[in-house]
Amino acid sequence: MEIGDIFVINKKDKDGADRLKAEVEYVLGIREIQEEEKNPIALVSARDDDGIEELLKEMASYRTWLEARGQLAEKRKGRLEKELFKIFQQKIHEHLDREYNFSTNIKQWAEWIYQGGITPYALVNEKLKTFKKEE
Repeated sequence: MEIGDIFVINKKDKDGADRLKAEVEYVLGIREIQEEEKNPIALVSARDDDGIEELLKEMASYRTWLEARGQLAEKRKGRLEKELFKIFQQKIHEHLDREYNFSTNIKQWAEWIYQGGITPYALVNEKLKTFKKEE
């Protein structure tokens, strides 16, 4: 699970906001990290325009902190890697569907496996052999 960089608790003007902040601090504190690496938690009230300036300062400060450690670039690269992986998965799935009528044949293949005619891995390997030859 990915943890957010900055936590913003809106409704600072409502009862329980301080308690919620303390709970978030507690949950985040379960991770074993150094004090300087703690994620900022800001209390704001959008209705009263309270805490917004502090939040903006906290955001700028945290960004500077990330940049100084090279973490901002790493986070961006990580997001790009995930995006590329999703795009490849989508394109491969689309190609399989086009080449093998995957969406239609999958029921037939599942039935064949269920009847004991072939194992799932054997079926996939067989289909991938023809997939590789076509390329």
